[in-house]
Amino acid sequence: MRSTDPNIFGDTLNKYIAEYEQYSWHLTRYGVHLRWWIARYTRGDSLTDLRDAFGVVTDKVAASARAARVEYGQDHFLFGYQPTDLGMFRDALVLLSIAVCLGVRPEQARQIVDSCQRGDALIEKLVEAATPEVVAPVTTRAFPEEFDGLYAALDATTAAQRSSVIVAYLKVWLDSRMREFGFKISQEKIGYWCFEAAGIVAALEIDDTSLAGDAHYPRDLVAFHRGAK
Repeated sequence: MRSTDPNIFGDTLNKYIAEYEQYSWHLTRYGVHLRWWIARYTRGDSLTDLRDAFGVVTDKVAASARAARVEYGQDHFLFGYQPTDLGMFRDALVLLSIAVCLGVRPEQARQIVDSCQRGDALIEKLVEAATPEVVAPVTTRAFPEEFDGLYAALDATTAAQRSSVIVAYLKVWLDSRMREFGFKISQEKIGYWCFEAAGIVAALEIDDTSLAGDAHYPRDLVAFHRGAK
């Protein structure tokens, strides 16, 4: 098992995954499928298997985006920048970060990209790393308070600065930056992972030696990314 959290149990993860595979695999909304994928990551499934399974998640992202456009109009983005979109925006960062680290197929990455409002600095950096042919100009920083350390990494001018701001961000990530939108409750049984930090580390080629001991940093995803290059 990857998680070192003493409140995360293998039997609980196995039950969660089995219940998904029995009852929830057919649902449209992407969130339940993303949580299934995260539960498998926490359990310790191989990254090769998880890369294959990620296609299920991206297909559901595309299906969710189509359903949202039917409901709200063709100009609607599943992952937007309104104040009420914070949790969804964070999901977009997570999805793009996983896509970058695992090197998923371009069509899978585009399923995520096509569901995102464009122009945010973090979104565009991850899009550049995942699907460089579809980057857009940076026009905003959608949630500068919640993701301040990640935006700071984009601004840093030296390798040491980039590493230090990510270290500082991880220290406050769970209890401060993720205190809104019910995150701690929704992820309580499947593990708390700052996938978005891994995505930015991979995209910016940051030395993550100083991050290796952080319980919420998915360091093996970054190692997989670097080993595959």
